Amino acid sequence: MNDLIHKLSIKNDEIIAKIYIYLRKNLLLICILLTVACAAYGFELFNLNITIDQELAAVQNGAPIGRLQMGRWGMYFLNKFLFPFTVIPFVPLIVALIFK
Repeated sequence: MNDLIHKLSIKNDEIIAKIYIYLRKNLLLICILLTVACAAYGFELFNLNITIDQELAAVQNGAPIGRLQMGRWGMYFLNKFLFPFTVIPFVPLIVALIFK
C-alpha cells in the first residue's frame, strides 16, 4: 500500500513539474491572452448589467423548475449544481472566461 502511495506521489510531482514548465515557457502568451480577455470582457466583468433571467433568479430560491419547461435544461443544471446565485456579478463570467 505504501509503495502505491509513493508511486502516485512521484507521478503527481512529475505532472506538477510539467505544468510548471509549460507555464514558464508560455508565460508571455498567457499574459497577452489575459490582457485581451480583460480588454474584451472588462466592461461585463466590472459592471453589473442585469438581464431578465437574472431578475427572475434574484427572487427565486434554488434552480427554478420552469427552466426545464422552457427547454433550458443547461441553465437549470448550471443553477442547480454550479452557480446557485447567478445574480452575483463577476463569478459566472470569470469562470466562463477561465474555462473558455
